[in-house]
Amino acid sequence: MTRKHKNELVINVSKKHLGFIGIAFVFFVVGFIAASVMGTTSTPETTGSVINTPTQARSVTLTYIVDSSCSSCFDVSVNKQILEQYTSQSGMSIVEQSIDALSEEARAYIEKYGITKIPTFILDKNASSIASLMQVWPSVGDVASDGTLVFRSPEIFEDNYQTVEQDGSFTLVEYVEPRYNVTLDADDPIKGDPMAPVTIVEFSDFQCPYCATFYKSTLQQIESEYVDTGNVRVVFKDYPLSFHENAQKAAEAAQCAHDQDMFWQMHDTLFENQANLTILELKAYASGLGLDMDAFNACLDNSENAAEVAADMAEGIAQGVGGTPAFFVNGRFLNGAQPFNLFQQIIDEELAAREN
Repeated sequence: MTRKHKNELVINVSKKHLGFIGIAFVFFVVGFIAASVMGTTSTPETTGSVINTPTQARSVTLTYIVDSSCSSCFDVSVNKQILEQYTSQSGMSIVEQSIDALSEEARAYIEKYGITKIPTFILDKNASSIASLMQVWPSVGDVASDGTLVFRSPEIFEDNYQTVEQDGSFTLVEYVEPRYNVTLDADDPIKGDPMAPVTIVEFSDFQCPYCATFYKSTLQQIESEYVDTGNVRVVFKDYPLSFHENAQKAAEAAQCAHDQDMFWQMHDTLFENQANLTILELKAYASGLGLDMDAFNACLDNSENAAEVAADMAEGIAQGVGGTPAFFVNGRFLNGAQPFNLFQQIIDEELAAREN
């Protein structure tokens, strides 16, 4: 599931998520995936070559090779506007064409460039002059001997595609959404019925604005629709980002409150007062909640729960979490402050699967 999201990224991003592309591409992954979706190419020798006039040299030909009979295959043309961000930097425009994979013209491309997966796209040799594109291209494709850029990695789109067999037939490769086995600790804060059929594990940072957005909108809807009815339990794990100066102690403060069975009350208070999370303010919130202040102060001052926070962080990193908020719904990954309807869709799917 590659989806647009709002979250705060850290540099240590696993390639499990963000379209299964590694850390080196975090900052251009949106642009590049779209660029990947729109490839371009010059016409192969079997159909005649393109003569580059001065005008044509300022354009890049983007050729899609698509099996029109594969209705479940991903759409390679959906992100053309992102590829245009590359070409426009060089003052180039894009000229698109689409060729049915069953046609003789497509067969010529497939044979000439050794294409083994479709849908795909190729970019003509003019694209090789775009420095920003060439920096990322080796991770998803190659450059043919005639300078054409050939896309080779449809699997990064996390959707269905086809392999090209030796006899020229196509075999569907169906995308299977991965499920991650997140380790839960006995002392993790839980909201809802511990035996609920659907578990949402949330990795969060009390100073992250997108985490606060989730708390103030989506979480409350999940609670009323699913937690209160016994269908969902929410498990909280700390993931304080290093560039949030108060996030670590805020996480520890929530865990200190958890020691007194007041985690969720502190959780709500911290998100409601996200701009004010100094140690003095954390202690004031604890006092306002009626906590045993001697125990709380000792816990916070001595960092008694720092190891608990670190363990949550380690689990998040092990699962490929690269920012906050991040969620696993019965092991299905959701990245960022997603709207309620997306959680609703996945939760309903999980509940329906359980009934069947």
